[in-house]
Amino acid sequence: MSSAGPKSLTTEAIVATDLTKWFGEGETKVTAVNGVALVAHFGEMLFIVGPSGSGKTTMLSMISGILAQLGQGDSQRRRHLGLRQ
Repeated sequence: MSSAGPKSLTTEAIVATDLTKWFGEGETKVTAVNGVALVAHFGEMLFIVGPSGSGKTTMLSMISGILAQLGQGDSQRRRHLGLRQ
């Protein structure tokens, strides 16, 4: 039986920085995700928790590529989002 401890979780699988997403414009503008960063390592288990409407699904949709990070009408804020290369 090996006495080696658990493997180190040093390899980054997902790196997302400054995630921001809003819907609508003007008085109807709603910010769903604002400046969120996330690093997930291979072999790591993460839980995304929060109240209903806090942006959990929006954030995961952005990280997976289902939903673009940019808010409606936004052509200037382009931040890094993606898998570690």
